[in-house]
Amino acid sequence: MVSARTWVDAGRGLAFLLLYGIVATALAPRFHPYTRVAGALVISLGIIAAADVLPRLFRGDRPLLDTDSRLYSVRGLALLTLIILVTAVTADWLRTATTLSESLVTIAGFVVGVIVVLGPVVGYYWRRSATPPG
Repeated sequence: MVSARTWVDAGRGLAFLLLYGIVATALAPRFHPYTRVAGALVISLGIIAAADVLPRLFRGDRPLLDTDSRLYSVRGLALLTLIILVTAVTADWLRTATTLSESLVTIAGFVVGVIVVLGPVVGYYWRRSATPPG
């Protein structure tokens, strides 16, 4: 059975993707495609974070971006978008700088994307799990 939390996270993810698409489309004619992807990601995450923080500030509460926040719900989509962006930039650079085959360029770009984006995330959780609570 699917929990209510899963439906909430899925709805927030869908809202994030729609917002991201609208922002990327608005930026389309003005910027390079990679800049557009990065800019749309930053702007969309900023809007999502503001939707979490501002209502709490207006109520006089301390703003938290914890497990119940919208930003927490869309973190996986943001990481996936970053992996794709870093992979594409790396692959384009490898195409122009080397004579590697297309399959090697794609594999190398993906490996770099995963290491660059997920490396710090894994390191954070690794360190956090090694630190005693308290």
